[in-house]
Amino acid sequence: DARYWDEELDAWRDDAIKARQDLYLGKMRATANDAFVESTPPALDEFYWRLGAVEDHCAECPELAELSPYEKATMFTHPGACDTPCKMNCTCYLERGDGVVGFKRVEL
Repeated sequence: DARYWDEELDAWRDDAIKARQDLYLGKMRATANDAFVESTPPALDEFYWRLGAVEDHCAECPELAELSPYEKATMFTHPGACDTPCKMNCTCYLERGDGVVGFKRVEL
């Protein structure tokens, strides 16, 4: 595929491969956070949207954090689910009421 192979250089396009890899990893994080919420026992059904380690957040993540805590029934999205303007670049994470943290974004 020309997206991943440079005919002129006769070499792989590492930047394109990494970008595609990051998309899969980002989606996996959103799926893992969904499983984290859904598998939580009813007695621990309290989640906080925590802002990630960036100074310039999208417009929605601070609002989602301010609306915390959530319950399973009210948790309508997860960090990295591409439902916020920051898409999979979101550095926010979920923290359960007992202090257990969900899946954070990892830089490779």
